[in-house]
Amino acid sequence: MCEAKGVNTLKGVVHSDYNRMQVEYRPWLNVSRIMKNLKRRTSRKKLTRVS
Repeated sequence: MCEAKGVNTLKGVVHSDYNRMQVEYRPWLNVSRIMKNLKRRTSRKKLTRVS
């Protein structure tokens, strides 16, 4: 998903209650749109695991 949208993950750390990521993105993208897409993707993955 990220590479198709022009976002590259440089570094990432996963904790039990949060994730920390350092990303590189295209100038025409804004941070709020990137976060919205990431949250939407991860929430779908969590829902499929729970069901």
